[in-house]
Amino acid sequence: MTRAPRVKSRLTVGVPGYLLSSDAASGAGKMWDRVLPGLSGLGVRLTAAPSRLDRVLGRRPDVWLTNGHLGPIEVDVPVVAHLHEAPWRELDNDHFLDPAFAEASMRQSDAAAAQAARIVTPSEFSRRQIVETHGVVPDHVRAVHHGVDPTVFNPSRRDEGTRLVESRGGRSPYVVFVSVVHPRKNLAGLRAAMVKIIDQGLPHGLVMVLSPAGDRPDSSELFAEATSELPGHPGRVLSLTGLTEGEVAAVIAGADALCAPSWSEGFGFAALEGMASGVPVVVSNRGALPEVVGGAGIVTEPESDAIAAALLSVLNDDQRAADVGAAGLERSHEFSWGATAAGWLRVLEEAVS
Repeated sequence: MTRAPRVKSRLTVGVPGYLLSSDAASGAGKMWDRVLPGLSGLGVRLTAAPSRLDRVLGRRPDVWLTNGHLGPIEVDVPVVAHLHEAPWRELDNDHFLDPAFAEASMRQSDAAAAQAARIVTPSEFSRRQIVETHGVVPDHVRAVHHGVDPTVFNPSRRDEGTRLVESRGGRSPYVVFVSVVHPRKNLAGLRAAMVKIIDQGLPHGLVMVLSPAGDRPDSSELFAEATSELPGHPGRVLSLTGLTEGEVAAVIAGADALCAPSWSEGFGFAALEGMASGVPVVVSNRGALPEVVGGAGIVTEPESDAIAAALLSVLNDDQRAADVGAAGLERSHEFSWGATAAGWLRVLEEAVS
């Protein structure tokens, strides 16, 4: 049965001005940078402030769309708040967060959740977490997966990635880690796993694409710890910062495996981008990571022995690596930014109705 084409929306959606010029280098910035144009493409009129004609005619947005982690906004129409996750009261993870940041974020997110007619979040894991943490009506929280851009993240960039890594002084082959430098991301577990892998005679290096932690003013100590030499194996670590999105995509595509061993994740952009690049993906069994990879990646406990064993299963077996990479590439086709925008539009329409 052929679906009738969707009639374009006539909604006017208010969006705080700062979201219209987000930094696409961060995960949150990438989301707003992709979803807002997607909504416009579906006929939504986005406005940061009423125009002169709107004010003359008494027109106002039908609904506001906000970053709920920054708290509620003072408007007199329904609000849809985006909340990425709610780790503030997770006993396994709250000690990783800067206490002042966690307290402020929990307070602001609580207030935004209480105000919102609907909440949108990127995973079923986060949806359950938000309902439990903020005490909101379960049916008011909608999970809409993020997307990936296959014109940027794809297997064709493999050679470009290895050249870039080698030009920066890194070694190939390599395992790649892409994330903010934060204890919750469990880079320490991956580093320990890499020592075990190299001890078995594998030639791989560890390439890290890092950005500062968002919950503290200074990440220099975390960077120093993350980028130090692996014990007993000098010359195996390369840290890259300030890359363009295309360069990040190339570095991912050039890897023999991508590892995301986090203690918790609200979604897991790196895992999805690794799959879209045809790279075998190894993730922890925590947070939304198993939900993102489905059966198309290797899911493991976030301990160094388990991480090492999971990585070795593809680094030592070319056919296994090819099968996992192909499965991930196929699964990545289920995640598009167009589908994300359409999902958000349904939530906005629910809030209005």
